[in-house]
This record gives sequence, C-alpha cells and structure tokens, in this order.
Amino acid sequence: QQEEHTGLTAASLKHVRRQRDRLSEEKARLQAELLALQAQLREQRDRVAACENDVRGAQAREAALREENRQAVDAEHRQRERAIEAEKQNRQLEEKLALSEDSVARLKEALEEQRRLTKEVCEAAERRTDCNADVTASKEQVSKLQSENETLRRGREQQAQEHDELKRTVAGAMAAAEKAMAMHAFHAQHMEELRAAKLSEAINHTVALHISVPRVTLNYNNAPPLLISAASALNDAKIRAFLDSEVFPQFEPMWARMDAMDVAPDGSSKRAYSTKMLDKLTDAVKTFVKKSQQADEMAS
Repeated sequence: QQEEHTGLTAASLKHVRRQRDRLSEEKARLQAELLALQAQLREQRDRVAACENDVRGAQAREAALREENRQAVDAEHRQRERAIEAEKQNRQLEEKLALSEDSVARLKEALEEQRRLTKEVCEAAERRTDCNADVTASKEQVSKLQSENETLRRGREQQAQEHDELKRTVAGAMAAAEKAMAMHAFHAQHMEELRAAKLSEAINHTVALHISVPRVTLNYNNAPPLLISAASALNDAKIRAFLDSEVFPQFEPMWARMDAMDVAPDGSSKRAYSTKMLDKLTDAVKTFVKKSQQADEMAS
C-alpha cells in the first residue's frame, strides 16, 4: 500500500539509490579534479612570474648591450673624424713640403748664380767690400730655408705616425663595435628562444583538452556489423577551426601580458606565437584522433 501511495517500487528506490551513489562519486571525483587544477593553476602562476623575471633580466642586459653598442659606434665615428682630419693635415704638410723643396731648389740655383756673379765681380773689382756681405747674407738665407725644410719634414713624419695610430685605433673600435653587435644579435635570439620555450611550457601545463570521439555499430539483415566513428569526419581544417574559435580566445590575456613585457600591448606576441601554438595543438588532437581511429579498426 505504501508503494502504491508513493508511486515507487523497491526496485525504483534501489535504482534511485544507485544513481545517488554514482552522483556522489562523480561529485567527489570532480572536486578532486578541481583541487588538482587549482594546484596546477597556482604552479603555472609561479612559473609565469619566474618567466617574467627572466624576461625582465634579459631586457636589462639587452639595454646594456645597446648602450655599449651606441658608445662603440660613437667612438668609431670620432676616430673616423680624427683620421680624416689627420689625412687632411698630412696632405697640407706634403704640399707645404713640396713648395719648400721647390723654394730650396730655386734658392740653391740662385745661390750658385749669385756665387758665380760674385766671383766674377770680385775678380773684376776686388776693391768692393760689400761682395762678402752679399755672399754671407745669401748663405744665411739658404741655411734658414734648409732649417725650415727640416722642420717641415719632421712635422710630416710626426703626422704620418699619428695617422697610423688613428688607423689602428679606428680598426680596434670597429672590431669592438662588430663584437658588440654580434653579442646583441646572439642575446636577442637567445631571449626569443627562451620566451618561446617558456610559452610552450606554460601552455602545455595549462591546456587540458577532453576529447570524445563517439562511434556506433550498425547491424542490418545478415550483413556483418559496420563500425562508424566520428574520427573519420575530423580533418585538420575542422580541428584547427574549432581550436581557433573555441580554445584560443582563452589565451588573449596571455598575449596581452606578454606584450606588456615589451612596453605596451600591440599584438606582436599573438602574431609571433599564436600560429605556432595552434599548429602544435592541431597536430596533438589529430594524433589522438588517429590513434582512436586505429584502435576502432583493430577492435573491429
């Protein structure tokens, strides 16, 4: 009578109790998964913070290398200007030296002509007392010109030495600048590889895709059973489109946060890494679907 009054039989009550037990077990399992996911989330936050610290350190080292490169370029520019100025002074000294040599040659010729004329005049008129004075003045003028010529020659040698020293200094500055640029390029490449590796690691530890590939067995008349799996309809394009529209919008905060490390969000991180990560996830899902399809074929 009580069963008729409530509308439940003993079998129905037993079935309801089993459902209640299954729901309790499912609730406990979901709570355990939730706790595990929360622990993974905390761990990923710590890893992201460590990655941010690494990137900031790398950016500081990159700024120092840029400053060193700028200083090396400035030093090279100054050395080149000094070398150009030294070459200009050297050309001027060479021109002055050539003019002095021409003047000395002309004066020597004039001196010889003067000596000849003086000798003739002295022989013709030995009484004239000013002949010796003229010869002495000419000798003093020649000596003065020779002294100036020697001074110009020493100045030219000194300018040549300074020019060689400037060439060596400029070569050293250019070598230092090339080394600094090579170190900067290596550091930038290393930082890019580190960022890509950390990003891939963060995504691998953060993304958990639950994939269900249903299949049915079709029986009709006396024909052998036909196994139909949804995996056969999942190609690369469909998997990629689903991940791009349903999964990857969840990564927008991560792209913005990575852009913030480079001064301001501009979408560069998404353009640089989104396609690569989408390709990796597409390949992973496609591999899982293929394994599921192969398992169905073996089971059939």
